[in-house]
Amino acid sequence: MATRAMPHRFAGKPEWAGSEDELLDARQAAALLTLKPSTLLAWARDGRVPVIRLGPRHLRWTRPMLRQIRDAALDPGKSRI
Repeated sequence: MATRAMPHRFAGKPEWAGSEDELLDARQAAALLTLKPSTLLAWARDGRVPVIRLGPRHLRWTRPMLRQIRDAALDPGKSRI
């Protein structure tokens, strides 16, 4: 599955500001990455992106984790996120 690169114009948006340890749900995290929540959840299920599991159906992300995902998608040298 090909990854979708996110343009640099999203990197400095105010949405990225906030508590570094705040746990974001799939909808919030996907909005920051400009993805559909279902895409982010599928990537987490496949082990392609880091995720915090609070239970079998409760996945969360922090802003630093999302920055790592974003930066990996923007790096053309990476084959996977």
